[in-house]
Amino acid sequence: MTADATRLGSLRADSPQALERLIAELPDAPWDAEVASDDDLVAWMGAAGFERYSTVTVMARPLEGMAWAHGVAGVRIGRYNNDWAERFATAESEALAESPIFQAMSQPTGYETAAQIGGFVAATRGDRLIGFAQATMPQGWINWFGVVPDERRKGVGRALLATLVEMAREAQGTHLACLVDTESGLEFFRSLKFTSRGQRALLIRRA
Repeated sequence: MTADATRLGSLRADSPQALERLIAELPDAPWDAEVASDDDLVAWMGAAGFERYSTVTVMARPLEGMAWAHGVAGVRIGRYNNDWAERFATAESEALAESPIFQAMSQPTGYETAAQIGGFVAATRGDRLIGFAQATMPQGWINWFGVVPDERRKGVGRALLATLVEMAREAQGTHLACLVDTESGLEFFRSLKFTSRGQRALLIRRA
């Protein structure tokens, strides 16, 4: 999850001792992991030097029934271009300032040059980049999403997601899903009929 950490995907252990043996086989920290928030592994990882930097909610909904309008006056929605990296970094820092995930990441995050990875769209008003959404396709997993504060509640977020919906459908996907780590984010996704699929703990052990 965090930019400079080795991601421990599908981390499983049936005891603190098993976790210690696993850690002994890993390259040097930092390490980053995501596990169910009610898993015993959370406590074991804490004892092994990991710190929880966020508890996130998994939000998801089927593509069926998603038919939101794209139009926002004065705003253009299109595929992201890596040439916009500087403008993206500015928008990213504004849009995600309250996000524990963003705060835990080193800068730059890497998304500024990720135009060709999955579906990646941006919203611009004139020369200013004001919002972005990047998702894995066809799974429809939204990895990075944000709208700068002064452009919220104008339909920009809905327009970005509407474009991802089209991309996911073209790729034969069936759902959109994401991890949400702020109250404003939960309010937004709930308003679009996303529902909670449980909570996850995000943990990091630093170097």
